[in-house]
Formats: sequence, C-alpha cells, structure tokens
Amino acid sequence: MGSSSSKQTPKEIVKVVESDESKRIRLIGRLENQLEELKQEVITVESAFRSNVHHTVCQEQDALLMRYSQLTDKEQITRDIQGIFGGFPIMGFLVETATKLVSTMTSSDDLKEILRWQERIMVKRVGDKVYGIEAHYKVKVLEESKGTVFKTKDTVVLIAYKCIAHVMDLDPAEFPDDDEHKQLTF
Repeated sequence: MGSSSSKQTPKEIVKVVESDESKRIRLIGRLENQLEELKQEVITVESAFRSNVHHTVCQEQDALLMRYSQLTDKEQITRDIQGIFGGFPIMGFLVETATKLVSTMTSSDDLKEILRWQERIMVKRVGDKVYGIEAHYKVKVLEESKGTVFKTKDTVVLIAYKCIAHVMDLDPAEFPDDDEHKQLTF
C-alpha cells in the first residue's frame, strides 16, 4: 500500500446576484405594506369631539404614497402636495406641514427619515352655527441612496389623513368667526 494523496476538489462558489427589477419589486412591496398600515391606522383614529356634536357634515380620510427617483428639485414634492390637496381649504395645514418636512430634509444630507403624527382642532362660528373641525394626519418622508457604482436616490413621501367637520350643539355667540380666528396667535 502506498501513500495516497488526497486531492481536494475546488469548492464551487455560488454568488446570487439580485437583479435591479427584483430589488424594485421588493421595495415596492415594502412601500405598499407601509401604505396599507397607514390606511389601517388612520381608520382607527377616533374623533376628538365626543360631546356636543349635532351631526357630522363632512369626513375625508385616506393615505397616499409619492415615490420619486433621482429627485433633484425638492420643491417638486411641495408642488405635487399642493396639487393634490390644494382644492381642500381645510387641508392647507397639511400642505404646510409636508412642505416644512421636505424643506428640513433638503437642508440636511444626513437626515434620511422624518415621521410626524399630528392633530389639529378648531371650533368656530360660521353664520348662526358652530362648527367643530378636526384633522389628524401623519406625514413620513424617506430618502434612500442605492447602488455602489451607479448611485440612485429614492425619495418617498407617505401621507395619511382624516379630516372631519361637525355641526356642534353650542351657542354661536360664544365662539369666534373667521375674522376673529385670524387674529388668534400662539
């Protein structure tokens, strides 16, 4: 018996490379999940007015996602938000909030995500009725860079909102009208 030399066979190295298309599909799936979570979350938001409500005259709720690739002009987000919500006078604050968040992200290269959930309530007199107006909203802005050789930058804006207007069982003489509301400051 002689000495046997053991030959080692080279191991096969398998490297799985994910295609850009499959990465895009996975990203879209994650974003759709986040959007669906926001839609479910906004449904569960309860009205801030629990007493003295005569009836609800208007309610609007939804969640939306805006995704940009290689966005160079952040003001485009502001223009798009104004285009979407500009027709709703009650939603001016939503445009303002989203605009501020986008502008904050623009001024900081290190900031990658902002999330904000807010509630606004107003009671005011219109003619001989008192209205209770409430808005609940969440704005999430994400920015992500991808790729090592060819850099791509995705910017995502998620907005969830619920706006409700009620006619209240309250004395109109005790509440400010539009002109008086404009004079109020914090």
